[in-house]
Amino acid sequence: MKVIDGPFNSFNAEIEAIDEQKKKLKLMVKIFGRKTPLELNFMQVEKI
Repeated sequence: MKVIDGPFNSFNAEIEAIDEQKKKLKLMVKIFGRKTPLELNFMQVEKI
């Protein structure tokens, strides 16, 4: 997935969990060589 909105715009992310009811994704973004957890709406990411 690629983040398309917010402070992590243009970062690549791996999906950890999907919450269909809340329409949220739990993602892991790699920043400075470390994985950082992130929670975004479906509309803030795109499939690559």
